[in-house]
Amino acid sequence: MAAVDAQAREARSEHEERAAATAEARRQHDRNRAIWAAAKAKAYEAMSAYEKADLARREWARVTEATRRAALAADLELRRRHPERVREPLRSAEPESTLPRAQGSAEPVMQEPLPGMPQAAQEPEITTRRQEDARMRTVLGLTAETAADPVPGHVQQVAEHARATEELLAGIRSMPEPSADADEMSPGEAWAVAAGRQRDSVLQPSETLVPAAPQITQPQAGAEPEAGT
Repeated sequence: MAAVDAQAREARSEHEERAAATAEARRQHDRNRAIWAAAKAKAYEAMSAYEKADLARREWARVTEATRRAALAADLELRRRHPERVREPLRSAEPESTLPRAQGSAEPVMQEPLPGMPQAAQEPEITTRRQEDARMRTVLGLTAETAADPVPGHVQQVAEHARATEELLAGIRSMPEPSADADEMSPGEAWAVAAGRQRDSVLQPSETLVPAAPQITQPQAGAEPEAGT
């Protein structure tokens, strides 16, 4: 949304520069156009960083899905066979979402900040969508005063984490599965994605009709006489 708004303001400043009557007004609109052009470029850079992070997260979930499910199934089977063993349940290393707690409580729940993201002493109270948009522009450095500044550090850190995750996933994809014997070849990839189920219609043989009784199929000699005749 910030990129689209900056692009619209850039185009507006360009049109106003052409329509300006004085040289001073044209210079002012030209400065405004440069400001919003820089804000647009920064917004697209931040959007690209977050999109790469989202793609890396989705790819990680896809590559590790089969292994994670096998680990959870093995943990459940171990608990079923040996209930006397006290073990901590398997948990994800990702930060716990605050959404369930927020839905179950009337009090607002604050989300933990991302690594490197500046943390304010007190979160401002957001009452309107415009205030939320203004806060996000300030955090991302997309205001007219900060448009020429470099991309914020937390956005750069998100991009660096996405690149590191992509390199880690590349190594995971090419990791061979260890064989039972050191001299044997690897049976395949260690993190191979399990093939999905291919469902097809089940063909059933046609039902055989029950044959008719011989008495019915044979021709009748004549009709039976009616009673009383």
